[in-house]
Amino acid sequence: MKNLWLIDKDELGKIEAAEQSYLKALASNPVVDTYARGKYLLDNKTATISIEGPLTAGPNRAMDFFGVKYTAYTDVNNAIDAPVKAKGDSLDFEITSPGGQVLGLMPLMDKIAATEAKTRGIIRGMATSAAYMLATQMDTIESTHESDIIGSVGVVASYVVDKNVVSVTNTDSNKKAPDLSTDEGQKVVQAYLDGQYNMLVSRIASGRDTTEKEIKERYGQGSVMTAREALAAGMIDVIDSNVNNVQPGDPETTTKGFFMDLEKLKADFPELYAQCVAMGKNAESKRVQAHLKLAEASGDTAKAIDDINAGEPCDSLAIAHHSAEGIKRARLEAKAQDTAATDVEATATQPMEAANESVQTEEEKLQAEIAAELNAMDGVEVSYGDA
Repeated sequence: MKNLWLIDKDELGKIEAAEQSYLKALASNPVVDTYARGKYLLDNKTATISIEGPLTAGPNRAMDFFGVKYTAYTDVNNAIDAPVKAKGDSLDFEITSPGGQVLGLMPLMDKIAATEAKTRGIIRGMATSAAYMLATQMDTIESTHESDIIGSVGVVASYVVDKNVVSVTNTDSNKKAPDLSTDEGQKVVQAYLDGQYNMLVSRIASGRDTTEKEIKERYGQGSVMTAREALAAGMIDVIDSNVNNVQPGDPETTTKGFFMDLEKLKADFPELYAQCVAMGKNAESKRVQAHLKLAEASGDTAKAIDDINAGEPCDSLAIAHHSAEGIKRARLEAKAQDTAATDVEATATQPMEAANESVQTEEEKLQAEIAAELNAMDGVEVSYGDA
């Protein structure tokens, strides 16, 4: 069965486009995380966990490569555990998300519902589909503005039907590959989606302390609504534009934190400290390996070593540089071999200054062509020569 998404259709289109671009143009390049997911901030025993962008079952290589902000269910799961172990009394989930995959959603819903810490969902702009479903498992749901977009409770699957492709199953498994161009075939898929939907509705009803009938009748039947409408339908608990909007110097509302440095973290939370050290070592190892891998492909070892020593990330600019160097080197080598094979005599009699000028002109031409290709491919401005 195809991967199911509980997400706004426009956002899904962007994800699929990014994945296709990644597979076609950049599959052979090393991938380095450019967005730290699953982060939390522990302040005065209240941990704030970010749920931002599309939601995925786990890390997504294409989105990591392009620096797309997203949240993996596995990251949220780990972020919940960390502050609870660090004796955090409550969890605030900052939500700005159009939704995401079905795979991994329900286990995380169950995890949030079962946590002993007090939980609060804070919607900032949007919480639809899978993102809203996660929020329903929190003790309270608060929206920061009456125009916030909320809802889209339902499951959808989209397929491309190709009449030139025929799938045949064994006699007893004719529903394994239903003909989606027919009503009968669509009913097979719909039955599966109904099963997923009913499991979700059961969890939503439990989380919101209401009935499944109420969910199906009042929660929009798959549509989205404003926070004002969602409040009237019982989908959220309050609209408060001042949620965590503390005014500096106000003794009544200022949240007081506590001092923390590495020594105190190591003494008070040794397990968390060890985990942070291990994560840092792992991240640094990956960064160095990525730079060296790029240098191996491009031949520009000096640039890689400079970037490693300077602590530079292996981001899209580094990849663009080494890609350009690799392409330039390959083309110059091919050009040199072709010239040596076809015009040995002319090259031998050519004055040295003229030869150098010819090579320099050819290299500049190649640099301009490579820069143009990279700019078109990744949106990163690349230029050569003196600035």
